[in-house]
Amino acid sequence: LLEALKKETDLMVAKLYVAALSTTPYPVFPLVFANLNTENKTYRDNLKLILKNIGFIALKPSLAMFTELPHEAHLRDIFGDKVIEELLSDIET
Repeated sequence: LLEALKKETDLMVAKLYVAALSTTPYPVFPLVFANLNTENKTYRDNLKLILKNIGFIALKPSLAMFTELPHEAHLRDIFGDKVIEELLSDIET
């Protein structure tokens, strides 16, 4: 579905893919996270929406495993500075 989302031009179909990827029990976080630096802004915005829909609380254990937070700017854009600062504080201790 991620590859289909990357190429999709129909907004309604893209929204369907985002909804499906946001709610699947399959652990899509690593795949979505790995593609955040794409040059395709529409695709990147859809990936951010997937992460936002999954939610910070669900993603926090995975994010806390990093010693340094990759894609920090994107994560701040998605979840806000306060939440990311708290996460970074937890990671440092």
